[in-house]
Amino acid sequence: MSPTSMDDRRNAPVVEFHDLSLSYGRTIGIERLTLALPPRKLIGLIGPDGVGKSTLLSLITGAHAMQKGELHVLGGDMRSAEHRSRICPKIAYMPQGLGKNLYFTLTVEENLQFFARLFGQDAQERRRRIDRLTRSTGLYRFLDRPAGKLSGGMKQKLGLCCSLIHDPDLLVLDEPTTGVDPLARRQFWDLIDNIKKEQPDLSVIVATAYMDEAQRFDWLIAMGDGHILDTRTPEELLKKTATPNLDAAFIKLLPEEKRAGHHELIVPPLETDGEISIEAENLTKRFGDFTAVDHVNFKIRRGEIFGFLGSNGCGKTTTMRMLTGLQPATEGVAKLFGRPIDGESLETRKHLGYMTQLFSLYNELTVRQNLELYARLYDIAPEEIPGRVEAMLERFELTGVADRLPSQLPLGIKQRMSLAAAVIHSPQILILDEPTSGVDPVARDSFWELIIEISRSDKVTVFITTHFMNEAARCDRISLMHAGRSLACDTPEALIAARSAATLEEARQLLLKQGTAEGPNVMYFETGQGSELSSNAHFDTDQVTMEARCYGFAKRFSPFLVNTVVGFIGPEYLYDARQVTRAGLEDHFMGKLTGISMGCDCCYTNHMKADQNDIENLASLLTMAGCNYFMGIPHGDDIMLNYQTTGFRETAALREITGKTAIPEFQRWLEK
Repeated sequence: MSPTSMDDRRNAPVVEFHDLSLSYGRTIGIERLTLALPPRKLIGLIGPDGVGKSTLLSLITGAHAMQKGELHVLGGDMRSAEHRSRICPKIAYMPQGLGKNLYFTLTVEENLQFFARLFGQDAQERRRRIDRLTRSTGLYRFLDRPAGKLSGGMKQKLGLCCSLIHDPDLLVLDEPTTGVDPLARRQFWDLIDNIKKEQPDLSVIVATAYMDEAQRFDWLIAMGDGHILDTRTPEELLKKTATPNLDAAFIKLLPEEKRAGHHELIVPPLETDGEISIEAENLTKRFGDFTAVDHVNFKIRRGEIFGFLGSNGCGKTTTMRMLTGLQPATEGVAKLFGRPIDGESLETRKHLGYMTQLFSLYNELTVRQNLELYARLYDIAPEEIPGRVEAMLERFELTGVADRLPSQLPLGIKQRMSLAAAVIHSPQILILDEPTSGVDPVARDSFWELIIEISRSDKVTVFITTHFMNEAARCDRISLMHAGRSLACDTPEALIAARSAATLEEARQLLLKQGTAEGPNVMYFETGQGSELSSNAHFDTDQVTMEARCYGFAKRFSPFLVNTVVGFIGPEYLYDARQVTRAGLEDHFMGKLTGISMGCDCCYTNHMKADQNDIENLASLLTMAGCNYFMGIPHGDDIMLNYQTTGFRETAALREITGKTAIPEFQRWLEK
């Protein structure tokens, strides 16, 4: 094959379709789509639920039979059974839903072994791939944990590992971060970016309803009602629509009838008499040895919109269940209007309206019948029910669909219907659990207009959880939850200002890092030749081997730094300056050999025949050998531990002599 033809094949579209259509009975999935997708790109299908994203992906992966039109994937016709059988092993497909491609009763290791065996990999190859994928995703420590006991974010990481076990040419992800908290979403996409760097020829097609994460994609395809609204880079979409973000750009791309009447949402200031609707005092919930909610405190005023943000598993839902009386607290008290909550009391339930994240009304009943049922469940007087139902239909713009089944309605209308059912009994407190997931930006803003009206006009206290930062910014106050604790509780503006952040998301990230030891590359190990000999724990093994074992152990934890304290211990082994120099250079060599981040404390104790010149010589040798971290203390003299090491001036001199610079963060601090 000539170089030209090879380049042509390499640059050919990874997916190409013409007049592609598919229907489900009378319902149109996609209609007459024509497009060519460039190779080696991260391509995003953006749009709300029900616009055809999943339908298109199911055709691209061969999971659904074609109906009309032409479709070519990885250079061949998808109508050809021979081509499908040849290229399907080159496609990795991660379907929509948390862990939908996993077996929950199998462990992380067993899931990965199963998928690797499907592709005929031998035991050695399986081990190599599983270790590489789980180390890069942070799942290595959980190999023996059942998939069903992983958090939402970890399930998605495992699903991605199972999809990538065979090095595919095309990776297809159908809303992989829906239902996953912002922190886990960001980690997921950082992982995808790293995989793309390792496999530059990999093409990735993603469906998402989150416009903030779509900003990082190479190419976007905006979809609406089974059609393509536009396709170009995120920057080009923003420029074309003259909008500041992709949410606003998507609204601009919608047909006029879809965005008619849409306007910028304004939240009027809260006017309150200070009455407290909900109060949590040291609210705590334990399940055995596990603490799900740990001494949470807050007070929510009447009519306030109070946002609850946090990662999956941080205790949000458990807190909400205690506030509604569905779950008793282990410690502390939850109060409604100053009185402890009685979960058995019907009167307590009448004060509350609750809308779950998933649609929980009856698809067998019409909209009107669902509202009538909920009115009866809340013990509304029979003679009042018809008027109350009509009022709900009119207020939530449901009159035109009152006699239709929910299954026939778009998601945005179903959400309005759920909200109407939650407030039909005129509750004083409304609890909403991620009510706008999967809804398009126009429908989401319309839903929020109703929330604001309920709060400001009816003086109903609204307690809402959300993963959308622009929604959280509309709340009067928000509580940021993490690991069962409330990290901060204040207005969005105050939280941003207190951390000198540019956005609420940045403030949230700073709070998560504050005072914690979570996240990548935070482990620090300190070791040094002589430690095992000093404690007589070497069992006649030579010291270099013992030290190498320490580095092998440390490497399992992907440490930020392994620091060798070469001359602080081991008088039986390190007795003069030559021995300390040898040990320091050996340690640095083994650090490079094992691929860990290695530093050195060039030091000596009083039992040795050494002085400061010897230690400075070792520091110079290590600098020339590529060591990038030295321990330093003022004047190089540790009075408390009675040993001598390098000081700050030696480090500064070495940087000047060798032309090296400090890391950017430290350099900025020095310049201040």
